[in-house]
Amino acid sequence: MRLGATLWIIVATGVFGSVVVRAQNLDCVNDSVCYEWVKRYDGGADAVDRAIGAVTNRDGSRLYVTGISTSAAGGPDFATVAYNAATGEQLWVARYDSPAHRDDEPFAFGTGNVIAITPDSSMLFVTGYTTETNGKTDYLTIAYHTADGSEAWEAQYSTPDASIGTSLALSADGKRLYATSHQPITATRIMRPWRMIA
Repeated sequence: MRLGATLWIIVATGVFGSVVVRAQNLDCVNDSVCYEWVKRYDGGADAVDRAIGAVTNRDGSRLYVTGISTSAAGGPDFATVAYNAATGEQLWVARYDSPAHRDDEPFAFGTGNVIAITPDSSMLFVTGYTTETNGKTDYLTIAYHTADGSEAWEAQYSTPDASIGTSLALSADGKRLYATSHQPITATRIMRPWRMIA
C-alpha cells in the first residue's frame, strides 16, 4: 500500500507469533536496513496473530490493520489496530470476542476487502464471521469510530447454512455498506449504517 511518493506500507505475518507492519522508504528499496519503522502486534497469547487487510485514511496519515488474533482464552478474535502512518505509533487497538467466546475472525482466504473506510475517514468497517454456540457461523460486520476505535455498531446475518462475510464495499457517498459472503447459496446484504447507529 503506497503512501505518498516515498513511503510504502508492508504488512507481513507469521502463522505463529506477532503481526509485523513496516514502512519502507522507496528511495532505498534495495537497502535492507532502510525502513522508516517496524511495528509488531501480539495479542498476548503467544499464538496466531495474522494480518488480513489494511487501509489508510484519506490523507494517508493513519494506517488501519485488521486480522486474527488469539485471545488469552485460546480462541481467535478480530483485532484491528490503528497506527500513525509516518511514525508507526500505535494509536488504538479494538478486539472483538463474541458472547459465545468461539471463533470470531475476518475471512483469511479470499481476495475481497475485509476492511473499508468512509470517504470522510470517520468510520471503519471490518467483516468476517462469528461462531454460534452450536458451531454454525454467521456474517459479522463491525463498525468502529476511527478517532478512538470505539465500536459504533455490529451486525450479524444468519442463513440456514454456515456463512462468512468475505468482502465489503461502500457506496461513493459512504452512506451504504455492502457485505457479501462465501456460502453454498450466494447472498448479499445491504446495511445502512446511519439507521443502525443509536
